[in-house]
Amino acid sequence: QDQALTIATNAELVLAGNSGDTYYLGQPLNNEGTFLMQSGNLLIHDGYDGILTNAPGGVVDLAGNTLISQLGGGPGLVNEGTLLESGGTNTGTISSVFNNSDGSVSVASGTLALSGNNFAQGAGVFAISLGGTNNGQTGALTGVGNAALDGLLTVTLTNGFVPALGSTFQILSAASLSGTLSPLNIPSGLSVSYSNSG
Repeated sequence: QDQALTIATNAELVLAGNSGDTYYLGQPLNNEGTFLMQSGNLLIHDGYDGILTNAPGGVVDLAGNTLISQLGGGPGLVNEGTLLESGGTNTGTISSVFNNSDGSVSVASGTLALSGNNFAQGAGVFAISLGGTNNGQTGALTGVGNAALDGLLTVTLTNGFVPALGSTFQILSAASLSGTLSPLNIPSGLSVSYSNSG
């Protein structure tokens, strides 16, 4: 409590308990390596100075049906590195305060849900994988409040998937949207379209 912790570069911290387990973070945690959430929930308790900072070069991977929540109104999760959802058909949820501070967001599969948090895409990368048409095969960022877009979009085809002509994939859903993603690093034959909400 009250003592700052650091996950060093090239180090890994894994949460791998039971699916209903809750882990309490009551001090600042600075991630410079990999913070892998395979299962369970992380509760940031800012009454005890809890904050999770994903530093440049760090990766926070919500690999399972995991949740980052918060007790109190502090800064919650600050992303300066890469926030990753890599868990198959799973949904990783962030209901804590979320600040994407020029970090990258990558959804390799499944869904990353922001529970109404705003998403500002600046110097980082917004990366999505398209791997099929079944549930979870295509990554998606959902539950965004306001999405303010202004950065690189990378789309990757995985598992040998070739989309059929005319296929559409919603990769981001938000209450409101402003700006556009640029530059685009997407496979030939694909295009990006925008609506008021995605």
